[in-house]
Amino acid sequence: MTVSVALLSFNGVDQLKQSFSRLIDECRHQCIEDVFVLDNASDDGSVRYMQHYFPDVRLDQQPYIKSFSECVNHAVSLARYEYVVVLLPGFLDVRFDVEHLK
Repeated sequence: MTVSVALLSFNGVDQLKQSFSRLIDECRHQCIEDVFVLDNASDDGSVRYMQHYFPDVRLDQQPYIKSFSECVNHAVSLARYEYVVVLLPGFLDVRFDVEHLK
């Protein structure tokens, strides 16, 4: 099964610094190719951080703050695969197993 992993972020640069590389490692370990960040108009340097340290990760920047449900719907529309795992920065340390999604 192929899944997309979408991270919804709003002013989460501190959580990104602490945990995003672990998320990328976990996704690589599970052969997940589609990992992207939807940034909800952050003004804390999150976008600059992602562009500098993770230039290969797809980054979708929202021009203005959207509701949580709008962000989830938009993230699902950007996903390349049928199954989508949507994460928030505070939950980057949560481990998931693609096999349990079947």
